[in-house]
Amino acid sequence: MTHFQVLLFKLIQENKPFFFKNAFKDVFSWSELNQLLNNTPLINYDRFNIIGEEKKSVANTSEWQSDRTVIGPTQVGRYIKNNVCFIQDCSRVNYKINKIAENLEYFSKQSCDAHIFFSLKDNQEDTDGFGMHSDVSNNFIIQVEGTTCFTVENKFDVKLGPGDCVYVPLGVRHMARSLEKRLSISFPMNPEHKWMQDRFWIDF
Repeated sequence: MTHFQVLLFKLIQENKPFFFKNAFKDVFSWSELNQLLNNTPLINYDRFNIIGEEKKSVANTSEWQSDRTVIGPTQVGRYIKNNVCFIQDCSRVNYKINKIAENLEYFSKQSCDAHIFFSLKDNQEDTDGFGMHSDVSNNFIIQVEGTTCFTVENKFDVKLGPGDCVYVPLGVRHMARSLEKRLSISFPMNPEHKWMQDRFWIDF
């Protein structure tokens, strides 16, 4: 963690909206998302989300499948083609994301997760499905790839590019609109949750 990132995380303690340019590098990648989407046991009905379309009932893809709520890769491929999607419960998909979540928990004193948002569509003209809205968690968002117009009501409008970040406290209305194929990670922090996640990283 750089000195700048330490200062940035400390800003979260003030709980006011902010954004910074070029704050993070190499946090996640399209190739890692590709591997994640192809890891069928991780892509289940609760974890995988589609904005603007109802998920269909899950069909068991194999007798070997111990989790009967998984969504088969063919169906996932159809969903991601024309929709903004996100995968939750992803704060441990790689070491860097786990470390960011650990630091956010340390500075905010709140339980943190990571949601991976992505869209494969170019030249999007509508919002990313949620429109102007507020959340029940504080959100720290890192743009990984692509460009997203991000509006925080009565505060700022900014174009987020790769490495940029934005913080939105719970209850503050905001909206995202992707201008092209994009990948971002939202780190929600919920002050109502009682337990932090186990951040120990297994390495051998």
